[in-house]
Amino acid sequence: MNPPSRAAVPLLALSLSAVSCGLEEPASWDVDVAVSELPPGPLAPRQDHSLVWSGEELLVWGGHGTTQHDSFAGGAAYSPDTGSWRRLPEVDLESRTRHNAVMVKDRMLVWGGFTPTHSGGPEAHLAGDGALYDIEAGSWEPIAPAPEARSLARAVTVGEHVVFGGGHREQGGRGFLVCSLVEDTWDTVALDGVDDDFALYDMQVLGDEVVAVGGGVQGMSVATFGVDDADASVRRLTGLEEAKERTGLHAGLAASPVGETFLAVRVGENARLYEVDGRGQADLVDETRYTGFRLPFSLTTRGLDAGEMDYVDGLGLLATGLGEFSMWDPGAGTTYRLQTEGLSDYCGPFVPAADGVLLGWGGLCETSGVRADVTA
Repeated sequence: MNPPSRAAVPLLALSLSAVSCGLEEPASWDVDVAVSELPPGPLAPRQDHSLVWSGEELLVWGGHGTTQHDSFAGGAAYSPDTGSWRRLPEVDLESRTRHNAVMVKDRMLVWGGFTPTHSGGPEAHLAGDGALYDIEAGSWEPIAPAPEARSLARAVTVGEHVVFGGGHREQGGRGFLVCSLVEDTWDTVALDGVDDDFALYDMQVLGDEVVAVGGGVQGMSVATFGVDDADASVRRLTGLEEAKERTGLHAGLAASPVGETFLAVRVGENARLYEVDGRGQADLVDETRYTGFRLPFSLTTRGLDAGEMDYVDGLGLLATGLGEFSMWDPGAGTTYRLQTEGLSDYCGPFVPAADGVLLGWGGLCETSGVRADVTA
């Protein structure tokens, strides 16, 4: 997620005295949401595409139709200010789906994904190439190919570097890929000291470090590293041993502007929010019914329907998913969740724009795009 701004709102000033340990329904949160449909765009219906907020426009690229082999190589941009769409220029990339797209200052990087053409080599249908879209110049520039290909990866931006972790890969290690856009080079960060079945759940950036959380049958671990490090520092998370039960596990990671890392985990009927420190200690902050807050990562589906979670100015802890979004104010013990039926049957992904605005486009559903104006 690339939120327009994040601020230290009062709900970040949490203490363990705010913990709620029951299964009671969360208190009602007085939230006003106005939903409107976006005007028709110039793109065919699709799913597993990328959706990025540039600061002024909603950028859509790639994705696939009814099957992942029926993918697209084009995109479009929507301006909320003018209410109009424009096509993005063509790029010399094979059509793909389940790729990554992130903003790096005023450029969008598209990388990886699943392509319809088999490479004939060990990477099969996975892509390790990418390109940068310069919004002001209206042009694309290819980047050097990565040392390995992935789809459904997680990605974060650290200055002029983009870090990719997790996802599906045909070969290679389970560590992290670091792309330097200034030097057009790639490096790797090893991930050792984790279980053989380790799966990455989510990543966030704190200052100039990446914080990643994942787990295996032995429990959950947190990894931290800088873009110039050769190895990630891995610590077993303590304080949430119940997360060893991975059936139905959902998780999400959020970083506050004041240097806090929050991990949300659903196990059974509950969603629990922990503050995680650099020693791997997880302290329970709040607890609510999972029906009131949907966490973005599901271990069952991996990245197929993964959303994003972050602290967003004015909205608190915000999680987006396919055809829904939810919010959580742990300080007040309140949650809010809006699903497809309240969104004119929209079933695609969301990204936060500015001033409490969420924009969504895509999904093979009746409504192709929506705008949600949220006042919390």
